[in-house]
Amino acid sequence: MESKHIERLYREEKAKMLSYVRLHSNDRTRDAEDIVQDVMLKMYRILNMNTKIENLAAYAWQSLKNLIIDNRRRKEHYNEQIDDHHEELASSEVGPEEAMLKEHFSDYMQKALKELKPSERAIWVATEIDGTSFQELAMAWNEPTGTLLSRKHRAEKKILNTLNTIYKGELK
Repeated sequence: MESKHIERLYREEKAKMLSYVRLHSNDRTRDAEDIVQDVMLKMYRILNMNTKIENLAAYAWQSLKNLIIDNRRRKEHYNEQIDDHHEELASSEVGPEEAMLKEHFSDYMQKALKELKPSERAIWVATEIDGTSFQELAMAWNEPTGTLLSRKHRAEKKILNTLNTIYKGELK
């Protein structure tokens, strides 16, 4: 398989793939173009691993379908977590200090993220917000998985320290 085959497939099938994604995906956070490009990027990665694909078009369409399903599952899982969190908040009795902290958590989290180095923020957002695996990031960023794991661990420690400092200052 050569890159020219992937490029030809992209030119010939792009409009159909975009229509397919728009029809089968209600994901508003990523547009159809991004999803199709992710599939093509995956195919280029496979090309670099010297893996042979018998039917390039079938592989691309199956990858597209799988990515839509993965996004849907990820969104459903996220919504379940949010619902569980809301139930937990509703069922627990909180004092005025805790209520204020919970109300401003998003602002505090933004502040904690801004204090990270760009590389630490990127790995944290990619894994926690976007749901990207470390293996995917290692390939995309051309960095060892261990380096990314260490960077994320440092980011989490810094976020926790920042949030603890903010909370201690707010409760005084």
